[in-house]
Amino acid sequence: FAPTLARLDSTLAVAYVALTKGIELADAIYAQVGWNPKSDPHHYSHTVRREALEVFRAQGMFGSVEDGNASSPMSALHLSIGETDALRIWRANDGEARVPSSETGLKFLRQPPSGAPFLPGFEEEEEAPKRCHSVLLWENKGGQLSRFTLLRPLDADAGRVVPDWREPLLLRYAERIDDVQYRRREAGEAGVEGAS
Repeated sequence: FAPTLARLDSTLAVAYVALTKGIELADAIYAQVGWNPKSDPHHYSHTVRREALEVFRAQGMFGSVEDGNASSPMSALHLSIGETDALRIWRANDGEARVPSSETGLKFLRQPPSGAPFLPGFEEEEEAPKRCHSVLLWENKGGQLSRFTLLRPLDADAGRVVPDWREPLLLRYAERIDDVQYRRREAGEAGVEGAS
C-alpha cells in the first residue's frame, strides 16, 4: 500500500479538491432549482464527476471518462499517472465498489496481488496490466465528502470487487485541502466546451 500511496499522493490531493468542488457545485444547482439529490442520484453524481473533471484539467491533469460515456452512472474518471499507475474514481455504494458491467471495466480490475513474486519459468501473462490499477471510492453526506478510500482490486467475484488492499484516506486529505490552488476556467478559455 505505501509505495502506491507515495506515487499517487499529489494526484489524490487534487482528487480530494476536485470531488469537494464537484459536490459544492452539485449542491448549489440542486438547491437553486429545489431538487432532492436522492431523487436523481445518477444526475447528481454526474454533476460532481463533470466538475471534478474540470478541476483535473485546470491542474493540467487531463483525465478522461470511462468509455467516453460521461452520462453512464458507472462511468469513472480515468487518470494515468506516469508509466506506473492508472486510477479510476468511482462513487461508492455504501462503501463498496460496484462491479463494472463492461469488459473494459472488468479487465481493469484483474491484476496480480501487489506482493506476488514472479517465479523463474512463470512469465507474466501478456494480458497482465503493465501499470498498478487503483480505484478511488468516494461518497458524500451533508455537502461534504464522507468517504475517500483507495482500493487496489484483484478481480470481481460473486458480484463484488475483490480487493488486494483498501485504505481509508478521508482525514489524511481533508487536512491538506488548501494545498491545491484551483481557479475554474472561464468560458472562452482553451479547452472549454462550447468555446469558439
